[in-house]
Amino acid sequence: MANKNIRAEEVKATLELRGVVHAFNSQTTSVTLKDGRLLVEASQTVFGPFRIYKLNLNIAQDAPANTYVLDGKPDNTIQVSYFPPNGDIFNFYKDESGSFVLTQAAALDSIHGTFACVSKSQNDQITERANITGGEVSIDGSLTLALSQGTLSGTFDNGAGQGQFTATQNITTRQVGSYLQVEAVNDTSTTRLYLLIPTQHLGGTELPITDKEDGQSALAILLHDKSYQGTTGKVIFHYNPDAQTLSGTFEFSAPEEKFSFSEGKFDITG
Repeated sequence: MANKNIRAEEVKATLELRGVVHAFNSQTTSVTLKDGRLLVEASQTVFGPFRIYKLNLNIAQDAPANTYVLDGKPDNTIQVSYFPPNGDIFNFYKDESGSFVLTQAAALDSIHGTFACVSKSQNDQITERANITGGEVSIDGSLTLALSQGTLSGTFDNGAGQGQFTATQNITTRQVGSYLQVEAVNDTSTTRLYLLIPTQHLGGTELPITDKEDGQSALAILLHDKSYQGTTGKVIFHYNPDAQTLSGTFEFSAPEEKFSFSEGKFDITG
């Protein structure tokens, strides 16, 4: 469960939203080709408190070197999307005004350019704009996303009702800082879950789940209508470094948010 076909520092930018400025420097980047479009997915995990920033670039394959307008039109050659931390999985920001300078023709294994834009939330009730400045992308070599095989499932209750979480197609594992991070997107692409286990405890079998980032407990976060981080719970697991497998059960809750995740189980390879 090592980092496969992903590299750091491929995408950089300064992100500003609601007066908060963040220096984005991707820790993992992947590029996939679908329907003649190159999808660059870059993410950065930050601790204290735990949060994840994501920037996506959607570029027409073989687009020539040029300056492209970013104005939110769905048929644009290049589109930029920003997924801020601690938000609804659907409340992402999409370019509204700006430009992208592609310095050479875009290919699956070579993308170079700079960009800046004002972006608008896809939730009409959110009026604040996000500013992306100093954007840079520099990719050389294949960065095809390597998905893990297996399943992760459970039941969650956010106070408004129960929901079923089942992920069988989009699960990735990677080391982030001092944690082994499991990221799973449910099969309907409506909910995302993160489970982080301190690498120093991978030889054990059970850990509490809290919101403390002291390396003595696991972390669990679910993104649905908002971000829910577990403050109590536990994970029972078995990790086999030779076979590259991770399996177990878990549950966690955030009582102040009236949120709980139960009957969680996972069986992952790779």
